[in-house]
Order: sequence, then structure tokens, then C-alpha cells
Amino acid sequence: MRFKSRTLWAIVPLAVLTAGWGIGSVWLYGQLERKDWVPIVLSGLGLIVALLTAIWSGFEQRRHLTLGFAVTLWEKWSEPEMVTARNSAWEALRNEEMSRGRKRLGRLRTIAPEQYKAFARINHFLADLHDLVAGELLDVREVKGLFRDTLQAYYCHLHFVDIGDAFTDGTGKEQQKWFEEKVLGLARPLGLTEASDFERYRLTFEANQRAAAASKSEVELK
Repeated sequence: MRFKSRTLWAIVPLAVLTAGWGIGSVWLYGQLERKDWVPIVLSGLGLIVALLTAIWSGFEQRRHLTLGFAVTLWEKWSEPEMVTARNSAWEALRNEEMSRGRKRLGRLRTIAPEQYKAFARINHFLADLHDLVAGELLDVREVKGLFRDTLQAYYCHLHFVDIGDAFTDGTGKEQQKWFEEKVLGLARPLGLTEASDFERYRLTFEANQRAAAASKSEVELK
């Protein structure tokens, strides 16, 4: 929305200036001789073209900068060390069973600390990506084009994750809130929030939904 607002702030004054030039040109046509009228009108038109070119150049420069930044992040996401962390995190997400309606991966902090570190690393990358998109340092269309297909494999599980249980220092709720605002918050601009959004992982998402509902029912029956 802020990007659209900035676009409007650039376009609206230019539109007003163009309208003023048109009205002024018509008025001057009746007030001046042709030899005086033509240079004035052409000067005004030249100014409008120069401003339009400057605005277009600014938007193009920004687009290239954000695209370059997005590609750099994709390269970081694809580095061998990151791929190893991604695979470890994905294994944890896939293998963790539901408990009270959630995949409680926070418990890995104590039983599998290295795997939890990999999971946390992926979470922080996604949280940073969320902040960059929210701050409009990245264009969401470029992020979707580069990351959305790959991230389906993670978000079909991440929507059911709880990390708060593992924090025995009383910060569990804050940690879970951060996870939902940042990590799951990225799912909204990516368009990965409903089962129908997951082209390749829809069945996995739906299986997680059923497992979450079944685990909640088991608790209620006890």
C-alpha cells in the first residue's frame, strides 16, 4: 500500500501539471499570436516530458535494485550450508507428530539441538524476508516469483507449528507470537494461507489439518 501511495504522490502532481498545461495552452492561444504561443506551449510540454522521464527512471532504478536484492537473497537461500539447514528443518517439520493440534517443534531444543538450530535458522531467514517485504525493500512480486514454489514445502507444515513450549524461562508466548507475526506473516503476501493455495502440497496441508483436528479430539476425550 505504501508503494502505491508513493506512486500516487508522483503521478497526481504530474497529472495536475499536465491538466494545467492543457488549460493554459488553450487560454494562451486566444491571448497571444502564434509565434509567441508556440514556444511557450512547447516549453511547457518539454518540462512535462522531462518530469515523466525522471519519474519513470526512478521507478525503473528502484525495480532493478529490489530485483537484485531479491536475487542475492535467493542465492543465499541456495547456498550449500543453507540447503543443509533447510533439509534438516524440513525433516523435522515432516516427521513431527501432532500434539494437541500442533507440531510442537520447540521440544527439539533439548532432544535434538542441532536440528533445532537448523529450524531456527530457517525461521529467522523467513522472518527477515517478511520484514523486507513489509518495509518495501523487496517487491512482493519478485519474492513470490523466486521463493513461493519452494516455500510451499515448508508452509504446509509451518502453519501447524508451536515453538513456545520449549521456552521454560516464561518467554514461550512471546516466542510464539514472534513466529506467528513474522514467519507465518510471510505466508500472506506469498499467498500460502489456505489449502487451495498449495498447488503441489495441498494434500500434505489437508493431511495436517486432519491430524491437527484428530489430536485435539483425542485430548478432549481424555
